[in-house]
Amino acid sequence: KLRENESSKPPNTTTFSQFNKMSVVPSSTHVVESSVVSSSIDTVWGLISNGSFKWWDIVLGTTLKSGNSPLELGANIEVKFKDGQSWLIHLLEISSVSKSITFEVVACEPPVAVTSILHSISLKKVTSSNATYIEWSTDFSNDATSEVVQDSSFKKLEAFAKFPVEESSSKRQRVD
Repeated sequence: KLRENESSKPPNTTTFSQFNKMSVVPSSTHVVESSVVSSSIDTVWGLISNGSFKWWDIVLGTTLKSGNSPLELGANIEVKFKDGQSWLIHLLEISSVSKSITFEVVACEPPVAVTSILHSISLKKVTSSNATYIEWSTDFSNDATSEVVQDSSFKKLEAFAKFPVEESSSKRQRVD
């Protein structure tokens, strides 16, 4: 019935029908997942910071596209996934002191319906053991759908569940 009354609305007012192009379901564009990995912080940092993504079991391989090293600020790295998708990432920040890395996905094949994706991974030592707390956050532009955001969350959790761990004297653990 709103459309029938549009002609009687005061000038410069908005009707609900004018917003029908917006997302039906509002969604957060920030995802944070975390876990504790049964490996030392130095071991986990070595895997995360080398730019190879070998710790993520859905990654087929990486290629340095620009820069002298995958650890160089501004380096561009192509990440190829086992499902045929690829990302071109741009390294924005890396700190061996705070054990954190931030990169932006600047291109995707096939394309993802989102304008920007920014990932940050940070590590903390678990002081009561030789384990590592890992936190992975992603910020999407506000055009990300709830499906894209949810998929990111699931992929992080899967990566943590299959994260390679080092041998421990008390129990045998998965090692890559």
